[in-house]
Amino acid sequence: MIPWATRAKLTIGMINCEKCQVPLDGTLCLVCGANYESAPAARPAQPGRLSDNEASAICYVLWTFTGLIMLILRPYNKNKVVRFHAVQAIVLTPFWLALIFTVGLFCPPEYSDTVFMAIQFGTLALWAFLIGMAYSGKRVVIPMIGSWAEKEL
Repeated sequence: MIPWATRAKLTIGMINCEKCQVPLDGTLCLVCGANYESAPAARPAQPGRLSDNEASAICYVLWTFTGLIMLILRPYNKNKVVRFHAVQAIVLTPFWLALIFTVGLFCPPEYSDTVFMAIQFGTLALWAFLIGMAYSGKRVVIPMIGSWAEKEL
């Protein structure tokens, strides 16, 4: 059989040769001839599924929007880690908007541009920090918001 034609027959969940990734015929690879006394275990593949860390990081990308998506999608809405990050991202948005609104009301006009810029840079830094920590698997609990998100689990 032609090697590229054999490779086209790869299916998810089959036992494949470790060298050429072609499905094994028992314990023998038909392409490279490798012999496996004990065939490697089949790994159940889950195409299209994100890891917990990836899903947690995605929760923060578009704040409330991606948080809501992760709370709706089936495999992720049952995962406590992803749900925590999704709820924290959802709740963080109204707090950010309230901060912007409060500063707009009570900040003197001559300082408002500087204060708004500082808030925006702080928000950008917090956003990048939360995405990075969630992707690395670390749980960052934002004061008040994070403790409320933990209670919602």
